[in-house]
Amino acid sequence: MPLRLKTLSTLWAQSFAAFGLIAAVAYALPPGRAASPILIPGVGLFVVLNGSLLFGSGFGRVGDCLVIVFGSAAAWASLFVALLLIVRSLVGRE
Repeated sequence: MPLRLKTLSTLWAQSFAAFGLIAAVAYALPPGRAASPILIPGVGLFVVLNGSLLFGSGFGRVGDCLVIVFGSAAAWASLFVALLLIVRSLVGRE
């Protein structure tokens, strides 16, 4: 694996872990707290999967939590890494 791709995947994995912890704390807070917008990507993923024919009956209580938290973490980690790559390319740093 090329060094740049390896560092990119490492950066994404670390970002995913960090955003996963943030999303888990946000999910554990009572509804209506300021941290709930962090969960919007995961809720969107849950709605799409729950409305599909494959997962129409739901995932159960634990599965719903996992889809929302890890879906949000994956979305925010991907956005963070993409923005970091854009900034690096604009600055000209390799």
